[in-house]
Amino acid sequence: MGFLKEHRNQYPAEKMCRVLKVSTGGFYYWLQHPQSQRARKEAQLVTKIRQVH
Repeated sequence: MGFLKEHRNQYPAEKMCRVLKVSTGGFYYWLQHPQSQRARKEAQLVTKIRQVH
């Protein structure tokens, strides 16, 4: 998805999604929510583990 984000000023996002077989809706969702809830929780857990160690 990072590739799409970096190049969307050069090429239409819809065309890149079609070529790369990525859902256009998923791409636009990812732009607004780049990190999943699970990833955020894991990052918090890693922070807590590092504090304990």
